[in-house]
Amino acid sequence: MTHRVPVLRSLVVATEARPQMQDCMFFLIWRSYSAASESCVEWDKLRDQFWQGDSNRSRIRKRFEEAIKPDPHDVAGVAS
Repeated sequence: MTHRVPVLRSLVVATEARPQMQDCMFFLIWRSYSAASESCVEWDKLRDQFWQGDSNRSRIRKRFEEAIKPDPHDVAGVAS
C-alpha cells in the first residue's frame, strides 16, 4: 500500500482486544478511503481477504457478523 489510511486512535484502542473485529474494520475503512465512488464489497472479496479456505457463503456472512458484533460486556461500545 502506498498511502497510509487515517484511523482514529480511539478505534484502535477500543478494538485491540478483538483482533478479528479490528481487521474487518480496518479493511472496510481502507476500502472506503480508497474508493473513488460508491461501491459494494462483495462477499467473495471478504472471503478472499479473511477466510480464503471457506467457500460456504452463509458461513462467511455469519463469521463476518460475529467479527463485527459489539461485545455485550463492553458498555461503552466501540465508538467511544
